[in-house]
Amino acid sequence: MIQPLFLIRHAPVTIDLTVPSEQWQLSAEGRALAERIAALPILRDLRTVWSSPEPKAQATARPLAARHAAALVIQPDLAELRRGPANLPDRAAYDAAVRAAFARPDRSISGWEPARDARRRIVGCVRAVAAQASGPIAVVSHGLVLSLLLAHLRGQDRVDVAEWRSIPLPALAIVDSLTWKIIAPFHPVTAWEQDESPLLGAKPSA
Repeated sequence: MIQPLFLIRHAPVTIDLTVPSEQWQLSAEGRALAERIAALPILRDLRTVWSSPEPKAQATARPLAARHAAALVIQPDLAELRRGPANLPDRAAYDAAVRAAFARPDRSISGWEPARDARRRIVGCVRAVAAQASGPIAVVSHGLVLSLLLAHLRGQDRVDVAEWRSIPLPALAIVDSLTWKIIAPFHPVTAWEQDESPLLGAKPSA
């Protein structure tokens, strides 16, 4: 018997480099995918949905909570690794900063929150959330901090950058909050729509 903790990376956003990334909103595609995540049968018994305060996470979490009549709780410590008000100019610069942040977790890269601090924050938050659970819960957060969480659960010192880059928007993973074992790594909505078998330890269909 497991107690599932569903980890959800938020849906796609409209990128606007004139405002901080923490203020970005879901795109039309993102809103549609948020509804599809909410409809996944594997999430049918949800009791509580915990969300990062960022608009893109809340907009992913709200349809899920509404569909399952689950409580929606905003938790500031589920926010993304904090990167300040200034956006990097392009994807290449952003990827380079992410690689450096993961490689040197004790340092602030480009003014960002050190990865070690973000890891401590997300791990402590998710453990505290799980301790309050009386049934299945979902946590809606962001790619960098969720990658740090999975690395912690695996006992890894560093995040696999290739794995971080491969996590879709949105994506769902399952952790057993009793043993803290990863039952299923992140997979896209389409895979979960086809197959619920990851809950039993198998990968969903591609």
